[in-house]
Amino acid sequence: MDFHSFRITFWNTLSASILGIIIYPIIQLILTGHYLYIIMIVGILVTDLTTRFLKWISKTESSSTPAFLRRPVDATDCNILCTNGAQGGKSGMPSGHMALVLFFITFVYMMQIHSLGSIIHKFIFILFSIIYLSLVGYDRFRRKCHTFLQVLSGSALGTIIGYIIALVFKSKL
Repeated sequence: MDFHSFRITFWNTLSASILGIIIYPIIQLILTGHYLYIIMIVGILVTDLTTRFLKWISKTESSSTPAFLRRPVDATDCNILCTNGAQGGKSGMPSGHMALVLFFITFVYMMQIHSLGSIIHKFIFILFSIIYLSLVGYDRFRRKCHTFLQVLSGSALGTIIGYIIALVFKSKL
């Protein structure tokens, strides 16, 4: 495998890693039966449906639609498995990948930070979270699936939904 093939495989795998965020709470629910994971699954669904709804209401097939709502012209292979071909000009506001990543990080941080133990464990969680969200955000921008504003708005949306859901349910655990 040459470097170019490796690089493409790395970025496609990173994009597909979002599936892990979706699958993780399902597996944990099956293994532990803890209802925290039901809340996480609901939060993931709320985040995904919210991003899909926002993209739906800003259908961008028309040239009169503001440019900040549209994906860059040369966007391609922007779905989770990187297989959906040309996406340029279609709705891209907000980034669903970033919304899911930030929902997950915010929710886990809010719900589990006390159980991470030492300051070192908390630092490692935060460090890996920052690295992961930076790589996913960079990939969405590098792949031209989203503009910087779309990546930022997906991040904000995921953070807000994660914070609200964690805040509502934290007192009930």
